[in-house]
Amino acid sequence: MDTPADDASRAGCRALGLAAAYLAVSLAWRVVMEGLTGLAIVVLMTQQGVPLKGLTPAVISAHSSADLVAIASLVQLFGLLAIAVFMARWLGPDRLEAFALKPVPAVFLVLTALGGATVGFFPGWVAQVLAKLLPFLDLGDLGMLNDLLLQSSWHGRLLMLIAVVGVAPFVEEAIFLGFLWRALEGALPPWGIWLATSALFALYHVDPIHVMAVFFTGLFLGWLRWASGSVIPGMLAHLVNNGLAAVLVLALPVDPDATNPWWAAVLSVAVTAAIAAALWRVRSREAT
Repeated sequence: MDTPADDASRAGCRALGLAAAYLAVSLAWRVVMEGLTGLAIVVLMTQQGVPLKGLTPAVISAHSSADLVAIASLVQLFGLLAIAVFMARWLGPDRLEAFALKPVPAVFLVLTALGGATVGFFPGWVAQVLAKLLPFLDLGDLGMLNDLLLQSSWHGRLLMLIAVVGVAPFVEEAIFLGFLWRALEGALPPWGIWLATSALFALYHVDPIHVMAVFFTGLFLGWLRWASGSVIPGMLAHLVNNGLAAVLVLALPVDPDATNPWWAAVLSVAVTAAIAAALWRVRSREAT
């Protein structure tokens, strides 16, 4: 006769299996889309007469098409979401519950938006420092996005903004803070889910320097999910973060070799941590 412990163990195994299955299928989808995008960029550069020997990230970004990269990113994002929506039926009949689309108090959203505006400065500084210390790891992912935003036509720039600001925050958080968080609830304690989804969110960005830098952002977004029980605050913070970064790139082009002051990074961590503590206090008050 099965005991509650046996049932819990089986539920945990199913949860881990579902999360692993999603990660495997989504990785295959990403590899296919990245490969097709890379092939399309090579064809485009060949048509432009650009020599393919000894390519650098700067050369690739200078001769890439923002329209192509943005459309490929949108197809990739919606494909990842479609896979999650399909697999969510194994989490229960209520799809909204599977993706944690729950309303939250207005004060929570205000604090979330403030945190979204501060959380990105430290990862940006970390990326700049790591790019100088470990240049062999810099694949140019962030630099390419910045170059495409600055150098593209108006329609290419618009598509890039739609992909980076209008779609990515919602799709990525629906996956990491919604579907995967919900799937792992049967296998890990809340703190374990927080760390695991933060790490997966960072690894999703592939570029090693980007991965190491954005882990801090992932921790804040996961904290929002843990504190609120909803994916909506994480989506809002991610949207504010990406939107502010895009505005700064377009309005204040800077020397790519420059490094932001360390004190600004430390200050952003302090402010973001204070906001995170305030959010947890709001959570505790709401629970009583």
